[in-house]
Amino acid sequence: MKKIFLLIVTAFFAVTASAYDFEAANNDNVTLYYNINEGGTTVSLVQGPQKYSTY
Repeated sequence: MKKIFLLIVTAFFAVTASAYDFEAANNDNVTLYYNINEGGTTVSLVQGPQKYSTY
């Protein structure tokens, strides 16, 4: 029973993972996405979530 619960919880967190650590809007109201580098003292600008076209 514990293994099944652990599997379900692990699967849930795998689905909610993101490709960036945090986001912030600049003065032009454009959202920028960042990853925190090793050491935690610098960040890198990364590509944010993909937007898909709807028909």
